[in-house]
Amino acid sequence: MQTMEEKKNKQTENIEKLIESPEALQDTLGTAEKFAEKNKNLIMAAMAGFAVFVLAVFGYVKFQDSKNMEGQEVLSPSVFFLEKGEYQKALEGDGNSKGFVRIADEFSGTAAANLASYYAGVAYLNTGEFDQAIAYLEDFSSNDLLVQARAFALLGDAYVEKENYEKAASYFEKAASYKENKAFAPTYLYKKALAEEAAGNANAAVETYQEIASDYETSQEAIEAKKSIARLSVK
Repeated sequence: MQTMEEKKNKQTENIEKLIESPEALQDTLGTAEKFAEKNKNLIMAAMAGFAVFVLAVFGYVKFQDSKNMEGQEVLSPSVFFLEKGEYQKALEGDGNSKGFVRIADEFSGTAAANLASYYAGVAYLNTGEFDQAIAYLEDFSSNDLLVQARAFALLGDAYVEKENYEKAASYFEKAASYKENKAFAPTYLYKKALAEEAAGNANAAVETYQEIASDYETSQEAIEAKKSIARLSVK
């Protein structure tokens, strides 16, 4: 018989496998531990009724941990719909599943809800509901160097679709500079340069292209950046 620790480890392994797709990577650090750490000083300062207060916090942590595990379990069907391109089912459920929108709401405060917000943003972006995509992606946060940068880039994509190119460029910059990853940073910077061009800021675009060409000279984007520099120089 599996111990509780083994079951929790199995749940973590399953959700990690589930989210390892091109559109979805996310660390699933426990919200309970974060909550306890964040409120440690407050707990120690509450001298009056100290024991009762600690027990209340302990109960909340346990509840959140259990709630998070349940939330992770119900994510699977919606991710399946997302990967199939059935975005409305992914967002709203199919009668048997909750959908990302309900998961984000019902499991608020958990890692599962945070992940559901990311997925909802991806789904809304694909359905052309860009304001909704922005709302959910802005509600998402992660310490993971890949997925948080990806979320910033998706926000940039959403703002491009809304033709707010300056805002898009700022998010592509965030994506490129967040815990810099040389495999993805040149792609995000190239998107930033394109957004700057679309915004009519050719000088800024040239500077970004030059950054790509000098800092990521072995990337495919560096080749395209050099072409763009030459093109803009002629203009």
